[in-house]
Amino acid sequence: MLAAAISFAAAGTALAQDAGGAVAPAVAAPMPDSLSEAVLPYSPYLFDLAVSSLRTVVAITYDTRAYDPVRRNFVVAGLRLHRGPFDARVAQLRLGPSATLLQGLEVDTRRLPVDPEFRDALRRLDSEVVRGDVYLAADFFANADLTVAASLDFDRIGRADLEAELKGFHILAPLGEAAGIGGDQPEVLGSLGRVRFTYEDAGLAKPLFEAIGREQNMGGEQMQATAAALARPLLAGYVAGLPGGVSPEFVRRADGWGEVAGRFLGDPKRIELLLEPAEPVPLDLLKDGAVDEAVLVRLNPTVATEPIGRTALVDPDAVPDAGGSVPLARRLVDGLGVPRDVGRGVALALADTAAGKPGASEIAVDGMIADPAASLTAANAADAYVILTLARTRGRIVPDAVLARATAFLPGQALAEAEAQALAEWRGSEAGRVSEAEETRAIAARDWRALRKLAFDHYDGTRRPLSMVRAFALADVAAAGGDRLAASLRDDLTLAAGDRRLALPLDAARQEAAELWRRVLAAKAP
Repeated sequence: MLAAAISFAAAGTALAQDAGGAVAPAVAAPMPDSLSEAVLPYSPYLFDLAVSSLRTVVAITYDTRAYDPVRRNFVVAGLRLHRGPFDARVAQLRLGPSATLLQGLEVDTRRLPVDPEFRDALRRLDSEVVRGDVYLAADFFANADLTVAASLDFDRIGRADLEAELKGFHILAPLGEAAGIGGDQPEVLGSLGRVRFTYEDAGLAKPLFEAIGREQNMGGEQMQATAAALARPLLAGYVAGLPGGVSPEFVRRADGWGEVAGRFLGDPKRIELLLEPAEPVPLDLLKDGAVDEAVLVRLNPTVATEPIGRTALVDPDAVPDAGGSVPLARRLVDGLGVPRDVGRGVALALADTAAGKPGASEIAVDGMIADPAASLTAANAADAYVILTLARTRGRIVPDAVLARATAFLPGQALAEAEAQALAEWRGSEAGRVSEAEETRAIAARDWRALRKLAFDHYDGTRRPLSMVRAFALADVAAAGGDRLAASLRDDLTLAAGDRRLALPLDAARQEAAELWRRVLAAKAP
């Protein structure tokens, strides 16, 4: 389905009359976003098939299994896997399109053949039956961006949390020498964005120091004190050995990291590492031997034993400027330091956008995508459509269903006006001025192929703002010049508008085509 087909049928949106006769959007069940979402409703039966096969390998029992339509998860309760010395239980397993949650995981190690040192550590932790929760999530987007989240929380051991962003991430399989490319090793592509890692100790540190101390003929407390004392000089030695040398300012910064690491080792409660690069750092720069001061500065690390950027708690009824360093609109959209209220957050963000505040439109787009039902109304539909259209032009992935909901509030002429406003704002940008010059050259040259490509850009909402009116007008003009592909687009738009699959005011579109045609006739023939 083409991204710009803002049709009520394709997006699952219909117009319904309420009791007072006003037009209100009624959104049907959306199409699944992925194959996994389409398959998950049938997961209980697939699970039964898998269990039937696996019961020839391992003993499997469970209490219940079901599909949760609200969270779109497959849920198994009371799962147990047992064979010989291996015995594991999961109080609840949740499997979603991009996340897996194991709550109440128990692994009994008492009969497993494990290393004696490991066995001794588990006994000291009173954790020969390891108990905890595991959460793993990965969202892969169409542009190959990947967000990863993981949380491991084990009783009397500790909790580790990881959040990471990867841009343009690929792992390319080796094609071999015969292909002439790729070599014989997998190739990793992409860039590293924001990363946060947190560890909170719940008992692991003490037996770990004792185990390492025994290897060094030290007691646990002596080993801990030694590690705490060595943290700063060891990190200083690593920094001094970076290729190309380091600046005095960077040495001071690294010494601060070493001081924090030493403080954590001396009193191991909590430590947090945050990488917050202004721009994603290519993964190639993180290979052995490539990391130098410049790379580490780009990664912008922060290390602390206290939460970095602790969330401030704010009053949701406070004035909009009360959000502190984070706008109240952002806090409301994300539920950050205040109960989530996407509708109010988007309303504040739209007002900030109108006032020209930087970043406000991004907050509005985030809120409208997260909760279109709460944030898109008849009152703000035109402004929302403009912001969403421009966001898509800039490369943001805006689901068709979100645009369709805004469109549903806009009758034909209002939609045409919203499209025109988005186009006017975009023309004021550098990219808009470049593209408008391209259109002017195509008209002057009577380049029907170029005009047809511009029509498809407007139809798809790529490179140029989504505009069915402009797409029709350009396609109509290019078709008049003899371009058959442009004629097919014009005809498809005409039919879709005629049977109400597409919200397109044909009168306005034909008027715009007539104005473009006058420009073509006025141009000197090539």
